[in-house]
Amino acid sequence: TSMSGISIYGDLKEKLLSNNNYTVDFGLESYKILPPRGKNDKELYGYITIEGISSFIMMNPASRRTICLAVTEQEENTDGTPSSWSAAIDESTSGSIDEIRKLILVSAGNTQQPNYPEGNKLATIQSPAQSWNALTVGAYTDVVDFSVTRYPEYKIVAPRGGLSPYSRTSVVWDNKWPIKPEVLFEGGNMVEDKDHKPYQISELENITTYYRPQESQFTNFSGTSCATALATNMAIQLQRMYDQAWPETIRALMVHSASWTSEMKKQFLLGNRKNDYRLLLRTCGYGVPNLNKAIQCSNNSVNLIIQSEIQPFKLEEGRVKTKDMTIHELPWPKEVLEELFDKKVEMRVTLSYFVEPSPGSIGWKD
Repeated sequence: TSMSGISIYGDLKEKLLSNNNYTVDFGLESYKILPPRGKNDKELYGYITIEGISSFIMMNPASRRTICLAVTEQEENTDGTPSSWSAAIDESTSGSIDEIRKLILVSAGNTQQPNYPEGNKLATIQSPAQSWNALTVGAYTDVVDFSVTRYPEYKIVAPRGGLSPYSRTSVVWDNKWPIKPEVLFEGGNMVEDKDHKPYQISELENITTYYRPQESQFTNFSGTSCATALATNMAIQLQRMYDQAWPETIRALMVHSASWTSEMKKQFLLGNRKNDYRLLLRTCGYGVPNLNKAIQCSNNSVNLIIQSEIQPFKLEEGRVKTKDMTIHELPWPKEVLEELFDKKVEMRVTLSYFVEPSPGSIGWKD
């Protein structure tokens, strides 16, 4: 229910402080993949997840969905290699089985490491968030205020705009694996004692709905699960705005609209070399998405969305060769650019596509 409240309403703290009316014009489906007692067989994680997704599609095949998964395996994925669970996610998103491509958002997994933010660099993304096709969501935080009189022995862990203490990274992964997480959303902050041991307090968490409303309507929520629910809310709004957009396009819009905060660059961008940006990317992804940027053009930018299919490779005489190439003519505002002949103009390109998983551990090669 905590996930549902954030997915439907977004940040409830803002809603509760406002006098505005809010209309929810989309539905919610929920499926339990964890048993009430004991645990699932590790090899069945992927199967159970895909069964849940398939059951929704069979019950209502016409609906457009954003699929939110905030359950991760507790064992760390130390090197980024695919798991049977992440491969199942890739297979489902690509539509290789049912010909239905899907948008799946997965949480990066939580950590409560001391020695922030160095400890977060060593806390690796949990399965199935290494999925190539899923949009993996980490956490940052803008929440830094708490009652010092109530907690005089504590100090704040993360600075405003910095990586959330909960967020995991892919810093230690090999370069051949995808950049994870791709985006960050608000995941709350923590406090620490004099020994740098982190603690959760409710003042540094988001507000969401409680699963027993007869006891309390609201509860506190934080971590990458909360961040993934917020990302889901944004994806839903984009789907409503772009009703013809492919799942890959919604994913692209979220990443394309993202940017690093000045604090993230201060924390993790140590220079201007490629390896310096690699550290920033594998810690903070592409940054924090902006809904207004994703929905509409800002005053000084033009957005062009192209959806098309190509077959870039072919197998010929036992060798992989290049095949198709597509050339797009950009609708440049020629007269405007000529007036700005001495100004610097930047173009940002985001390419988003789904891969079909290869059987066996050599899949990354092809």
